[in-house]
Parts: sequence; structure tokens; C-alpha cells
Amino acid sequence: MRIDPPPMQEQEPGLGLRIFVSYSRKDAQFTGLLADRLRELNYIVDFDQSTQVITTGISPSDHWWVRVQDLIAAADVVVLVVSPDSSSSPVVDEELAYASLLAKRIIAITCRDTNFETAPPRLAALNVNHWFLNLDFTGAIEELAHALDRDVDWLRMAARLTSDAKVWRDEKNSVDRLLVGQEIAMAELWSARRPATVPEPSDLALGYIAASRQAQQEQLERRTKQLRRTMRLQWAASIAIGCVIVATVLSGYFVLDGTRELSRARSTVIARAAKQSYVAHDYVRALRLSVLASHDSVNAPAAAEANDLIVASAQASRLMAAFAGHRGVVSAIKFTEGLATFLSWSKEDQTVRIWQVSSGAELKVLELPSLSLGHVDLVRFSPAGDHIIVSGDDGWQMLEVKGANFKSVHTGDTSADLRWDRPLDGVQSAFRRAPAQRGQTVR
Repeated sequence: MRIDPPPMQEQEPGLGLRIFVSYSRKDAQFTGLLADRLRELNYIVDFDQSTQVITTGISPSDHWWVRVQDLIAAADVVVLVVSPDSSSSPVVDEELAYASLLAKRIIAITCRDTNFETAPPRLAALNVNHWFLNLDFTGAIEELAHALDRDVDWLRMAARLTSDAKVWRDEKNSVDRLLVGQEIAMAELWSARRPATVPEPSDLALGYIAASRQAQQEQLERRTKQLRRTMRLQWAASIAIGCVIVATVLSGYFVLDGTRELSRARSTVIARAAKQSYVAHDYVRALRLSVLASHDSVNAPAAAEANDLIVASAQASRLMAAFAGHRGVVSAIKFTEGLATFLSWSKEDQTVRIWQVSSGAELKVLELPSLSLGHVDLVRFSPAGDHIIVSGDDGWQMLEVKGANFKSVHTGDTSADLRWDRPLDGVQSAFRRAPAQRGQTVR
């Protein structure tokens, strides 16, 4: 449809408002005429084809969408030209979305009949004005100019602030009635963006805003002082707690170190006594004392020479013969967990015996011929000393050592490979040492 504008008439000077026009290219003729008439009324009009002035239009070297966003951001009001084509235009919808994001005032006008039942949600939510369908062009321009000149949101804000300020004054400047937080910033922005067609804000409203800002500043200063005082107290408390922790750690360290040194000195004294017994050929006493001195833990470390004395005493042939119960050389010994007892066996007298470490008393004798294994030439002890394997010419048996007793738990023939680290008749031993040859002594 071709639009011929009516003859120009005298118009009041405009307000210098900056306007961005969003439209469909199919409505370019209407948009051009609209922009010309608004410029004649001294409005600054931007749209994507207005290249007459480099500061308002889009030049050939501009990035189109970036420039459109700049124009929308700079505008005081966005005028949306509504038609069937613009209502279905993705570009117009994007421009409308960006204007809404920036909280721009949007005035929608129709240039052609449009079915709003199928309009996008953003367009359908607007109050659309039909001046250019119901009036002549000049009358429609006058209505649009009147709408542009009247900032409804500003006037509504003015009425609310004036009412609140009156209540504040009537209640003798009550602090509880002042604006707070974001309300103060919004009121100050409202005052700064006063349209030229409305009078200056009243002294009452301006005083109400200033009192709100001053009260908030004073409250912020009080909170800052309180926060600084609290931080100083917390800092002092943290330093005090840190000192207590450091003192506790240091005292604990010195106590632990003293305990360790005392235990080490005690172990050293016992180890020296064991060495004296060893030198005096009292191997049983040397063995008992070295076992006592070798007890090691984090808080009670053992003397370094204690373990060496155990090995030396155990290997001494005179110590092996010192066990009065055996009728021959002792082939091997093994201490049980807790070091309360130890086991010994002799290939010569075919016995396994349990001894009490503290007194040297013999607690139990196992006669190996009673096991019906023939001549026994191998006895192996588990690492914990709680199991033994006895191997003879006619088979083998695994026995559990409980206190001062032996209990048979498994038997097998002589073909079994007596390794503690593989299953024996379905039982997995915890022993992880390499197998010994038949007849070899294993400690």
C-alpha cells in the first residue's frame, strides 16, 4: 500500500528525544515518512537505513547487528512499527527482545492491519496503538508525539515518591519510612532522567531521597566499624588460639620425645645386660633379655643392638643345647605373637616343644612319632608362630598352636609341595616365605 503523507502543518518543537524505529523492510516507505516527520519535530530518529547523519545511521562499514544494538542502547524510546511482516520477522523480534532487556520504553504503532492472535509473545504483550489506521497521518503523528513527550513511568514514580515523602514528613522524619537499598538508586535515577516536559521534582521528594541516601551511608559506616571491630577481635582470638596450639604441639612433641628417649634408654640397658649374659655364655638369659629389649613401637623404640643379640643368642649352639628338655641339638625355634612363648624342635629327638619366655619353663611336648608320619625331617613354623607343618616319610600334617596345645587341622601325602603361600587342601595360609628343601632349618 502506498502512503502519501498529508501537507505539512506547524508543529511545536520536539524534545530532542532519541528514537529507534524497529520495522520490517516491507514497511520501509512508511518508516521513512515517519522518520522524516519526527525529525521535523526535532526528534533524533535512528533506524537501520538512516545514513544521512553518521552519528545516527548505519554506514556501509558498520557491523550491522552490533550497530543496531548500539542504536537501541542509545535510544530514549523504541517505536515498533507493527504489520503482518514485522510480526513474523525474526530480526524485529530480536530488536524487541534486546530493547526489553535494556528496559527501554517501547511504543508500538500499527501501519497495516495485523492478526495479533498469531503474534509472537513479546509483541502480543505490548499495548499497540492504532493511530495510523484510525486517523489521518498528521493526527497520528500528533498522537505519537504526545505519547513520546509524556513519560508515564516517570510520572508514576513521581507520584509514589511524593506520597511516601509526605508520610515520612508527617511521621516526623521516621527512619523506618526511608528508602533502602536498590530503592534509593532507582529514585536517584528517576530524578536524573526527568523529561523536559515535566516540572522539577518537589523539594519534599528530593529531600526524601537525600535523607534516604544519608541514612544508608550512616548505617553502612556503623556496620563497617562493627565489622572492623569484630575482625580485630577475631584476629586476636586467632592469634591466641594459634599460640595455644603451637604450645600444645611443642609440649606434646617434647613429652613424646622424652618418652621415646626414656624407652630407648631402658631398651639399651636391657640389651647391655643381655650382651653381658651372652658373653658369660648364659644364652637362655641372653635370649630372654634380648627379646624383652627388642620390643619396638612408635612411642617406645627398641635399642638397635637388641635384634642382633636375638639372632646371636638363637644361633649359638650352646644356647640350642641349653634347653634341658631336648635330647639333642635344637634344629629351629620360633617366637609366637606377643613374645610370651616360643616353639622349638629337634630333629634328633623328634619332638616339638612350647616354652614360656619369662620363666623358661617347658609348657608342652609334642612327640612327633605320635603323628604316624614316619621319620620327621622337616618342621616349618608360620610367621606368627600359630601354625606348624610337620613333614615325614609317610605324609605331612598342619597343626594349630593354641596357648600350650597342638591341634591337627590338615593332613596330606608326601607329594604335596609344602608352600605356605598356596592353598593346602582348600586352606590358604598367610605365610609368604619361599619353600625350604626337606631337612632345611627355617627360622
